[in-house]
Amino acid sequence: MNKMSQTIVGTTALKAMPSLASMIRPEVLDKYVIPDTYYNVYYRTLTSKKHVLLGPALALAKSGRIKLFNSSDPLDPKHKAIAFPNYFSVFVFKDAKGDYVAYVNAAAKAGYRRDKAGEAIGTSLDENAVHLYLTMGAAAYILASKDKELTNNTKFVSMCAEMHAKLLNICVDTLYPISGDLRKFNILNFLSVMYFLQCHAGYTVDQALPVALKVRTVDPVVVK
Repeated sequence: MNKMSQTIVGTTALKAMPSLASMIRPEVLDKYVIPDTYYNVYYRTLTSKKHVLLGPALALAKSGRIKLFNSSDPLDPKHKAIAFPNYFSVFVFKDAKGDYVAYVNAAAKAGYRRDKAGEAIGTSLDENAVHLYLTMGAAAYILASKDKELTNNTKFVSMCAEMHAKLLNICVDTLYPISGDLRKFNILNFLSVMYFLQCHAGYTVDQALPVALKVRTVDPVVVK
């Protein structure tokens, strides 16, 4: 699977903001990591929730393999505040031991609460936000660490492409209503699936086409 920074949206953003590109390094992001002492109080209550990724997410967080960061509101005011675009949600790197570490951009829901002296005394993180960010980190960690197995699993990739297409179709149809025209909607769906397979799964056109034709929502007639 391609990283967000490898997609068209990501590469365009990084070219437009070179200072942002220099930030995407673990030694820089570590300066903005939110200590888990600010949110690990939720670990116990989260263990009672049923979610396929939550167990692995908590284990990864406790071992330091998932880290939440907020570069727009640094814990240490000496560090320059830099806002990442929301679509850069998770960064995954290999550490010195060869294992992966996921850095989750928690800026949207993790502002610090400070006293009159400016010292951080808490964050705005709640249980739902911690749940969201940890599962995002776990998903990114698994995708990175199992990249070859998942990319070669056409059933998994097809399911991801189908879900991506449904979400993208809803967004496009909201802005430019075309769902009433079945032919146009089927073309949009096919293009959405192909976009995912090429840009996110890293497939070539020749590799993507036979996979796209097996996606349940794709009408083969559109391709012809």
